Amino acid sequence: MITHPIVTGIVRLARTELFGDVTDSIGGNKKGRRLSLLLPKSDNETWVKINNTIADLAIHCLKGKWRDLHIRHIYMPIIDGDRVQQNGDPFSPECKGHYIIKTYCKHTPEIVDKDMQPITDPGEIYDGVYARVSLQFCSYTQNNKPGVNCLLGPIMKIADGTPFISFETPSAVEVFSDTTIPDVEFQPFPSEADTGSAEKSEPPVAQAVNALTEDNDSPPWLEADFKEMAKTVQGRAVRLDELKQMTEAKL
Repeated sequence: MITHPIVTGIVRLARTELFGDVTDSIGGNKKGRRLSLLLPKSDNETWVKINNTIADLAIHCLKGKWRDLHIRHIYMPIIDGDRVQQNGDPFSPECKGHYIIKTYCKHTPEIVDKDMQPITDPGEIYDGVYARVSLQFCSYTQNNKPGVNCLLGPIMKIADGTPFISFETPSAVEVFSDTTIPDVEFQPFPSEADTGSAEKSEPPVAQAVNALTEDNDSPPWLEADFKEMAKTVQGRAVRLDELKQMTEAKL
């Protein structure tokens, strides 16, 4: 199911990957383009439209294709920019006071200026530009886990803005200019054949999974804590009890 389009208020574009050979895979979809939107938290009108649309979509899926799934949370393409990233670091300063909406599309969307004239120059669309964007939301299921994707539609550039320096990829000179390479002969890492190791050790997470599934007498809190850890690692999740509150208000 794909929702009706929503036109945002003025947002700022970030991580613009709309031109060239940019590819991505989100929610099991095929490769395509992507773009992050910074929606000001002060734009309550757009935020209410997005929330109502996602709630309607989730309710429809819970009554349909998600009915038989064991759901603990539903993955969402929206992040609170005032929180921290999965590694514990804060988001870049530009994200403060904004919701980060991660969007996806198969092909470069139609981009126009305020006079409805097409924009084809990639230099006109960069991290930090102001725009209005058309969005649609769709549901997906991957590995029996439900989620919602945000599909990117046409874009209208409103105004130029100060480029987001923190979103730019550093050059090789910036990264390696102060790097000292020792003047020694490089020795390749030994392979498993060289070391005689016939068995591969499982990573710690895999060991934890196996221990959890094999121990039938493990206490309930252990499973709950493990699932909580898995949710934290995945990130961008909305707990089901929050969605239930939304559904109760709409039913």
